[in-house]
Amino acid sequence: MSSPAHPGRQGRLAIVGIGAELDGDDAAGVEVIRKLQKRIHPSENLLLIDAGQALESFGGPVRKFAPDYILIIDAAETGLSTGTISFHLLEEAEGISAFTHGLPPTVFGRYIQRELQCQVYLLLIQSEKIEFDTRMGSTVEKAVNHVVRNLEEYLEGICVKE
Repeated sequence: MSSPAHPGRQGRLAIVGIGAELDGDDAAGVEVIRKLQKRIHPSENLLLIDAGQALESFGGPVRKFAPDYILIIDAAETGLSTGTISFHLLEEAEGISAFTHGLPPTVFGRYIQRELQCQVYLLLIQSEKIEFDTRMGSTVEKAVNHVVRNLEEYLEGICVKE
C-alpha cells in the first residue's frame, strides 16, 4: 500500500484495539490485537496497540510512530446483527454513538487525524452482551477470528509472521 501522503513509500499503519477484557463482547478490539501480536512481528511500518479502555492514553505512542493510516477496532452498537463487522472512514462513523468507553474512538480519531494528517478508519464489531464478568459470545468471537485472519493476510507484505 503506497501512502498518499508519501508517494513511493510504504504506508505506516497503526492498529489500535479498544475494549474491556472482562466485559463480554466489549473485549473484541483488544482480542484482535492480542491474537495478531501472537502471530505477527510488527515492523517499521506496523504498530499494534492494545489500548484496553484507555484509548486516550495512547496518543503519545501513536504520534511517535507517525502513521499514515490508523485502524481503530472496537465493539459497538451499530444496529446490525450480532457479530456483523463494519468498516468506516472516520467521517462516515459520526452517527455511531453507542460506544462503551469514556472517550469514543471518533473523538480520539478526529484529534489524531488533525494532529498527524493521517487517515483514520474504524472497524466495528456489533456486540450482543456487554456485562462485567462475562465471556465473549461465540458469534462475536467468530467475528474476531475472521478479522484476525483477514488482517493477517493483508499484513503479510509489511511484517514478518512468527
